[in-house]
Amino acid sequence: MSGMVSMALRIAARRALEGATFADMRVHDSAITPINHMVWSGKSEPFIVISSEDEDATITGRDVTGGERMIDLVFEIAIAHAVAAKPEADDSLPEIVIPATDAGLELSLSLIARQMMRALFEQAGNPWANLFREFCINVRKITNRRGVGNKDGARFAARQIILRIEGLNEPPFGHEPAADEPWGRLLAQMRQDDELVDLAPLVSGAIIGKPPVPEWDRGRSDQGLSPETARRIGIAATAPLAQERPPVATEGTFEETTSGE
Repeated sequence: MSGMVSMALRIAARRALEGATFADMRVHDSAITPINHMVWSGKSEPFIVISSEDEDATITGRDVTGGERMIDLVFEIAIAHAVAAKPEADDSLPEIVIPATDAGLELSLSLIARQMMRALFEQAGNPWANLFREFCINVRKITNRRGVGNKDGARFAARQIILRIEGLNEPPFGHEPAADEPWGRLLAQMRQDDELVDLAPLVSGAIIGKPPVPEWDRGRSDQGLSPETARRIGIAATAPLAQERPPVATEGTFEETTSGE
């Protein structure tokens, strides 16, 4: 299962990581091709693939958008060749080449993993990183798995990092996110992104639905109750009555009376 929160985490993580590691812009969202095939199909330089795997939510009643939501967000890093880069702390130093030896590949992976974590959880000037942290309430567990492979005698190294994330609640049905809400900020960022702008209406439509849930009916909707059940347990709301003005008297006879008569 992959919900809206998983989607938001992947989108924000991808944009936050682009240009922030030795993988540069080679960051992919949910690539279907196996890592070893990607390594030998022209992607010999370091790259990162982000995917969301298992997702669990502890729900009360039928409040399917609420509850505690745990998501496994997976980052796969792979590299097959030497990496040349300048030290981040001092651009004046010459470029350093990390050789494609076993030790060199593992060193490159470790450095990319460190850069990745810093980009997601430390950098403050990137709106996508800030959004990632809004949707990621807590990191409950980190699993780091090593992988290796070879093809035609050449070796590559890979590492899989799994973040067990407590995620934000799914957006409630029928509610248009406000500009100061995480979902509203996500949609605003997507509308400013050349690649994501065309997807923003689809995401917005999935959140709001058709027709939107009126404000007076939100209590019933958020708890996943039918109108009949809501009436039975005494929380049914009714649509606000139309504001009607009393009819204006245009003609008539008024009689004055005295008490006691």
